[in-house]
Amino acid sequence: GVGLRLGSRFGLNALLELPLTQRDNGRALHLGGSVLLLKSGQDELSLDATLSHGDGRYMRTYFGVSAQQSQKSGYAAFTPRAGFHKAELTLGWNHRIDDRWGLTVMGGVSRLLDDAAASPLARRIAADAGLELARLSGTGPHGRIIRADVEEALASGASGASVQPAALSRSISAAVSA
Repeated sequence: GVGLRLGSRFGLNALLELPLTQRDNGRALHLGGSVLLLKSGQDELSLDATLSHGDGRYMRTYFGVSAQQSQKSGYAAFTPRAGFHKAELTLGWNHRIDDRWGLTVMGGVSRLLDDAAASPLARRIAADAGLELARLSGTGPHGRIIRADVEEALASGASGASVQPAALSRSISAAVSA
């Protein structure tokens, strides 16, 4: 990866995932930016944003269903398109306790995009029922819409117009840095 500081408050970064052994897994590019919102004494507050893009092989590996998988599972083959697949936003607070100790607290949201946003099975069930996926909340990894989400919406009597807007997945972590 590479990074570039733009003054004391802004930064840009790019990370390219190139598999060394499993080359069929494809490549991904993660583009990010950060801004230092507040710096006061021992405290810093920063905001980071990342947008991730996968090539066709990457998307098939992590979000698709291959012909071989389809044959074994009975699920339909699914070939997602290359493109941006995840957006993340993170707010971080760093507090310097002394020269050797500090406290870091981070909270963020991430959202899968486009073909990565819903599993192929969830897509099929929703399409058959006339349910609009864009209005569902996903409970899978990073907010991915999975079969259980669609089935729950249908069981509650939801139609495409009555489902609540999709929620972002949330992650909060705290770490003590030495």
